[in-house]
Amino acid sequence: FRKKYRKQSGIRLWTVKLSQLQDIVYGEDTGEKILIIGKEVDSDLDGDYNELYKILLIDPLDGTISDEHVLWENDKENFNFRMFYTFDDIYLLDASTDKIRQLQAIDKTTGTIKWFQTYPEDMFIRGNPVDIIQYNSNIIVPLGESLVCVNQSNGEEIWLFEYIDDVDGIKQLQQDGLDNKSLSFISDDDEYVVFDLVDHEVVFQEEIESDNAMHIHRW
Repeated sequence: FRKKYRKQSGIRLWTVKLSQLQDIVYGEDTGEKILIIGKEVDSDLDGDYNELYKILLIDPLDGTISDEHVLWENDKENFNFRMFYTFDDIYLLDASTDKIRQLQAIDKTTGTIKWFQTYPEDMFIRGNPVDIIQYNSNIIVPLGESLVCVNQSNGEEIWLFEYIDDVDGIKQLQQDGLDNKSLSFISDDDEYVVFDLVDHEVVFQEEIESDNAMHIHRW
């Protein structure tokens, strides 16, 4: 079930039963729409199974399902849902299958796959708060030893920077570290690092002298 309550009074406005989904793995409420990602599992007489991940878009006013798209169809593979992003005109699924990282961009309007890219999986960076960054009409994908910038519309690589020569891994990198033409993050060595997105070079790098948890926010 998915329920919606009025903020001021707590009165329940509507309830929608998502009986077609065995498991909900992601959800977000933008105010204009509610987005749910859930998993269906079907099996045949031979015991073979098929996992189907779906995007459901729910109208926040009345709870009706306004649209739905197939996000991923998985047959006997070691699929691992990692992260989901909403970038302008696309939905972006960040997932793993065995030792391969897979990015799949879905058109928000039609639900069709716009592009698909694969990279080597890196479990060290997966365990840290390291996100894919939206930068103008592109996205920046942090990998185990490099930053890759790809075109948001077609997935084509624009540039690649191997940061491993300057930085020993990325500990924290999130969207609010983006400031105009630079991107700030924290390295595995607890360094504050600023990367120039135009010249593709590290322009500042200094050790953080603090035992407390850190979070980068640029304004």
